[in-house]
Amino acid sequence: GAQTAQEERQVAEQLAATATAQVAEGRERAAALGEQLASALEQLSKAVQEAHAYNNLVEEQKRQLEEQSRSTTESAERAGEKEKAVAELRSAAVEAAAETERERAKRRRLEEESSSLRAKVDRLQMSQAVGAGSQDLLEELKMYKDLLKCQVCHDRRKEVVITKCFHLFCRPCITKNLEIRHRKCPACGVGFGQADVHSVYL
Repeated sequence: GAQTAQEERQVAEQLAATATAQVAEGRERAAALGEQLASALEQLSKAVQEAHAYNNLVEEQKRQLEEQSRSTTESAERAGEKEKAVAELRSAAVEAAAETERERAKRRRLEEESSSLRAKVDRLQMSQAVGAGSQDLLEELKMYKDLLKCQVCHDRRKEVVITKCFHLFCRPCITKNLEIRHRKCPACGVGFGQADVHSVYL
């Protein structure tokens, strides 16, 4: 009986030792799994952070591209507006030059007509002075003298021209019109301003 008890005790001790060893092994495995889990969680956290940083970088690059595109579009629009403004200025300059040339041509024509009229008056006056003039010449002389007189007062000589219509008057009559703000040509009624009144020499 004593031998049997001893054998049972040995078996129990072996079982206990085996169980202890298995428990220790289980703890070691659990510890290893815990370390692996911690490492995996750390790697996952780093991966999440990297993905977040990458997304931020992509968004920033996208925003910069949009700003560059918008800036390029605005620059192109500004360039187009400047080109249009330059074209308009060139057109205005060409038109102003053409208008200036037309005004010069009108002025030359007026001066030529005035010079011709003065020459006719001089010839008539000379004919009258030498006593060779007839009644017709005297009447023609009177007509030319009347042409030189202001159409408003019929007294003073014409000395200014309204370049809007090229009618001539004496300066006092036109100055009076400007002062009372009745700024219409006495001959044809076209409107004019101070800048349209210029001196002529008949």
